[in-house]
Amino acid sequence: MIRYDIFKIYLSYVRILTDLGYDVEKEFDASSAACLMAKTIDLDEPTRIIESIKNSVRGDSAVILGAGPSIENMSIKELCKHKVILCANGVCSLLNDLLCKSKICIYVGDLDGGVNALRNILDLGGYAFIHFHGDNYMDLVTKLSLIIRDFREKVVFTVQSLPPCSRIIAIPGFTDGDRAIILTKILEIDQYDTIGMDLDDMFTSKYSKPWYREKTLITNIKRRKLEWGKRIIGALEKGFLI
Repeated sequence: MIRYDIFKIYLSYVRILTDLGYDVEKEFDASSAACLMAKTIDLDEPTRIIESIKNSVRGDSAVILGAGPSIENMSIKELCKHKVILCANGVCSLLNDLLCKSKICIYVGDLDGGVNALRNILDLGGYAFIHFHGDNYMDLVTKLSLIIRDFREKVVFTVQSLPPCSRIIAIPGFTDGDRAIILTKILEIDQYDTIGMDLDDMFTSKYSKPWYREKTLITNIKRRKLEWGKRIIGALEKGFLI
């Protein structure tokens, strides 16, 4: 199982956010908002939810679905080989009851791919790791309050700053994809495949943003985010974080 130091995670986030030109101070506001919302809705503690998932997936393999162009060629047969499906953001809209009925489906994202993808996984009985950060937390507070009240034991809030309460958690990783990979380690899943994790591609699929209608050229800031994601995954494969 991967082990990490919460303070080192924070320092890693500071390093990434500074490189990308983001306001580090806003991450404290995002964490505070996530904590307040988790307490208001009375979410279960993340450690309990994680342990519950671990007990259900021990010894199984996973597949991680990213929003890269190759996700368009996804094979249902490939998904059926795994007990656990982790999907990044809007890609979660591809999953259905037939797939999730005998599997554990997990949403990993910050709602960039739209609310419907999150709602789909929760309605299918899956879990959600919802990421609060400096640029999205106000939007999340508005959108989430009415959606997740009935899923208190299925939802985990993740943040990029030091958590101010036990109802949220900081998980290493900067993009949805590398955070999903790290989640497999936290859940003690040793084997995983990836589909749509096209970190070197110049395009992204329509599942990346709800207003995309087709394959779209990525922006420069998106390219730099993916480079950090690739760097984190590379470090993880060597047994340590950035």
